Amino acid sequence: MTVSPSPDLDHLAEAFAASLADLMPVAERRGNYVHAPVVARTYISDRALPVALVRSARALVLRRRAVVVVRERDGYRHITPGGRLEPGETVEEAVRR
Repeated sequence: MTVSPSPDLDHLAEAFAASLADLMPVAERRGNYVHAPVVARTYISDRALPVALVRSARALVLRRRAVVVVRERDGYRHITPGGRLEPGETVEEAVRR
């Protein structure tokens, strides 16, 4: 059985591609997700994505001249705390939470 994407998903994919079209990725990583190949690219820009595309928020937190590192209970460490947006929550509210 083949599941075709919804028209909304197609529209979001087109909006996302258009928002990145003139940017150059600064990093690229290839791998597999479940059983499908994926390419993850990192872009740096001060341009906001279309709101409909934003699902999570991350922040780089500086204290004095140091980067704050978050350590999860399982020991995993990362420098970009954040998470998924809750319904009705803004990007700023998600980052602060």
